[in-house]
Formats: sequence, structure tokens, C-alpha cells
Amino acid sequence: MGAFNLGYPVYDLDVYSSDSGQQVIAAVSPRGALVTQIAVTDAATGAVLPPSRWRVQQTIATPTAWGLSTGCNRIRVRAGHAFVSCFNIAGQPHGIVVVVDLAARAVLRQFPFVDEQPTGMLVIGKALFVAGGRDVMVFNITDPARTTVVATCGAPCQRALVGPGQNAHSMGCVLAPHSTPRPPFPCRC
Repeated sequence: MGAFNLGYPVYDLDVYSSDSGQQVIAAVSPRGALVTQIAVTDAATGAVLPPSRWRVQQTIATPTAWGLSTGCNRIRVRAGHAFVSCFNIAGQPHGIVVVVDLAARAVLRQFPFVDEQPTGMLVIGKALFVAGGRDVMVFNITDPARTTVVATCGAPCQRALVGPGQNAHSMGCVLAPHSTPRPPFPCRC
């Protein structure tokens, strides 16, 4: 078994199918905060390649390169776009969430995170959930280039996460649209 080394740490990754049908890993780093795309399957057969044959397709600078963040920690890829959460910079109270067009190699949107650092990320259908600190933000990603914030958990999260070390990063959310929120996490979306 061979090894593959990017030369920098990776905090998170997601796997998606490229336009050619090849499986690609999108990875994000806390240092250098690069979105790196790595082809891991054979384009003709779809077979997973040994790590010695993996190839970096492209690397895209994220907000760290522009002085907007000290590093990024979560990534999800949908419809040719990467959704990335990043840490704050000195003097700023909150981290950010960015939308990156992978083909254009450009950041399309950026949003300040509602509370502290965004440290958890999940996509369900056309909704992107970003958690951190004592809050959760929900984004509509139906059209990634026009991503919008549709909800934050707010006060229910603040009341639920009262103990030392409580952080939305590690909490589960029972989605209860149009109904009464249920434990363990009274988040209404």
C-alpha cells in the first residue's frame, strides 16, 4: 500500500463526482487553508486508485490567503461548489462560512458565523447546517451561487447549551419543521 502526503495537515474532507465521473476528494486545511481536490479513482473504470496514483487536480486558496481567516476546518461539496467554514482572525469575534465555485476557483459568497467558530457542517438535501459555539445556522443551497441564510437556532440553542464544554459542534439536532422541537436539541428549522 502506497502513501499520499499533501505536505500539510487536513482537518476535513468530502468526496464528490467530477464532471468526468471521477471520484474526487476535496480537503481543507487549518494551516494554509487550501481547498485541495484530489482524484482518487480511474476516470475510465471508476476503480479506486492506489494512493501512489492519486493526483492533485487543483488547489484553491481560501480566506486565509486574503487575511480573512486563520484557517479552515470543515468542507462539503455539492453541485460544483465547496462550502467551507473558517476560523476568525485576531480582533474578529466570529468565524466565517464561504461558498467556493470550484470550476471558477473563486469565492462567491461569505457569511459571518453567528457565534464563535463554525466547527461542524452537514448537508441535508438543499440545506447546509453549520454549527459551532452555542448556535446553528441553516443555509439554503438550492442555487449555491445564491446561497442564503434561512435560519439560526438562537435562543433555544443558548438555553440548551448551558453546561461547561457544551458546544453545538458535538450536539445532534432533531429537525422538527412545523412542529414542536424535541430533545435532545431544541432546534427548530
